[in-house]
Amino acid sequence: MKKNSALLIFLAFSAFIQLGIASNPNPLKFNADGTFKIVQFTDTHISYLKLDNSMKTIETMRAVLDLEKPDFVIFTGDNVTELPLKEGLQLLVEPVVTRHIPYILLFGNHDTEPGMKISRTDLGKMTRKLPGYYNIESAKHIKGVNNYLVKIENANSSKTEALLYCMDSNDYDSIAGKRAYAGFSPDQIEWYRKSSKKQSLNNHRQPVPSLAFFHIPLLEYADLNDKSTSYIGMYNEKPCPPVLNTGMFAAMLKCGDIMGCFAGHDHDNDFVFNKLGIYLGYGRFTGSNNTYTHYENGARVIVLEQGQRKFKSWIRLKDGTSLCEFTYPDAIPMLDAHTF
Repeated sequence: MKKNSALLIFLAFSAFIQLGIASNPNPLKFNADGTFKIVQFTDTHISYLKLDNSMKTIETMRAVLDLEKPDFVIFTGDNVTELPLKEGLQLLVEPVVTRHIPYILLFGNHDTEPGMKISRTDLGKMTRKLPGYYNIESAKHIKGVNNYLVKIENANSSKTEALLYCMDSNDYDSIAGKRAYAGFSPDQIEWYRKSSKKQSLNNHRQPVPSLAFFHIPLLEYADLNDKSTSYIGMYNEKPCPPVLNTGMFAAMLKCGDIMGCFAGHDHDNDFVFNKLGIYLGYGRFTGSNNTYTHYENGARVIVLEQGQRKFKSWIRLKDGTSLCEFTYPDAIPMLDAHTF
C-alpha cells in the first residue's frame, strides 16, 4: 500500500511538471481577518527507499495541512537524507504542492552530507525548481544557500506588515581540529542587520514584527539548562548548537525586530523559552523511524496578527491533538538574568 502511494505521488508529480505548474511568484498577504498562518515541518528525514517510514511522515503532513490550512509552509532542514534525491524531494513536497500552499526549504546538516552526492549550491538550485516553490530571490554573496527575507503584506495594500528571516544555519566546521556544528557566519549576520535596518527605515523607523527560522539552534538555546526554569513544551534532549557564538542572537536583540526563533535538529525537543524578550523555540519533529525518535511526530503552527507585535503558536499532531498553545509576548516569563 505504501509503495503504491509513493508511485501515485511520483506519477502525480510528473503530471504537475507536464502541466507547467510554476514556482509561486505572488506576494504573501495577511488574510481579511488579519491573520497569517505558518506551518513548520522539520527533520522529515525522507528516504524514498524506506517508504513505510517515509509515508508515515507524509501522512502526518497531509493531516496537519488539512486541519490547519496554512498560508505558508517552511521546512527547516534535514529534509531528504538518503538517495535517490529527486524522488525523495518529490515525495517530500507532494502534500503542499497538491494543496497549492506556497513553501520554502531550508537545509540542515544532513541534507548535503557526502552520501547525498550533491553540493549545497546545487541542492538550492534543485529545490527552487520544484513545483509551487515560493521562489523569491535568495540572498547573494553570503555563506549558505536559501537565505530568504520573506515579506508578508497588509491584506489590503502592499505595506509590509511582518517579516520571516529564513536562514541557512550551515552544517559543519572544524574547531580546534574537531568537527563541530557550524552556525551562522559573520556575513550572514551582517546581511540580517542590514536587512532589518532597511525594513525599519521603511516602516517609519520602527522595527517590523519578525520571526526567524533555521535548522541548528543558536548557542543561546543551551541557556535553558535548568528544567525548573519556565518554558513551554517538551525538553528531553540536550540542545546541540554550534560551539562558537558568532553573534546572531546579539544582533537580533539590538535590531529589535525578532519576536521568536524556531529551529529543528534536536528531535526530542519542541520547547520554547523567553530570553530577553525573544522566544527561542523548536518546531515539532515531523519525521519517523528513518532516524531517532521517541515521540509522536507533528508540526509547529504559528499565527501572526496584522499590525501587532504578537503571535500565537501550538503543536499539531496527526490525530488532531493540539499541544502547548501560547501567545507571545505574555505567555512565558523571561529567563532569569543569573542563568546567562
